[in-house]
Amino acid sequence: MEEIVRQLGLRSLPGWILIVLGIVDVLEKANFVLEHLSFLTEPWGRSALIFLGLAYFFILHYVDKRREKKRLATAASSTDTSSCKTEKQIFFFSPGIAVSLNRSTPSVVVNLHVLSTDDTELIYIHVELTDSSGLRISCQHSEPIAVQRFDLTAKSIEQKISAQEADKFQKGLMVNLNGYAKFRDNGAIRTQRISLTTIPNV
Repeated sequence: MEEIVRQLGLRSLPGWILIVLGIVDVLEKANFVLEHLSFLTEPWGRSALIFLGLAYFFILHYVDKRREKKRLATAASSTDTSSCKTEKQIFFFSPGIAVSLNRSTPSVVVNLHVLSTDDTELIYIHVELTDSSGLRISCQHSEPIAVQRFDLTAKSIEQKISAQEADKFQKGLMVNLNGYAKFRDNGAIRTQRISLTTIPNV
């Protein structure tokens, strides 16, 4: 009860007045009350005043709790929305065959799929192809490409290599793709790491 009254502050004054009128026997000294509101001097009348005062406190307390709950719900909703906007996530996937070798050129083609939880723009990509045989090829591309929200976007990189590098590719040997990509969002640049393992088509 004390906590409720302390939280309500000055708004609890009407309730206190009703309780005081019910407890203090000043009504018996008031001619007006005796003549016109004499029922308030009866025990049940004072009990009614006390009940009304307590009811007033609890009504105010209930209303305050509802307002506070609504305010917290609104704040939580705003925070969730803000978090969703700032916590953009970007993923790289292999379309099945992520690395293909063209021995006639010779060149190597890297095929990737990009998925983003929000609209963005891929502006640069760099990957290193390595395997256990000592293969090490750098591939990069800087042509901008739009990536729509939740739209699986294909990205291909073709890199010319030497005949010696082409000879290092072995059928059935796993190749690691490690690197990074840069994305542009409203002028801001963010970097996303890339790490995949695949069996190349040689």
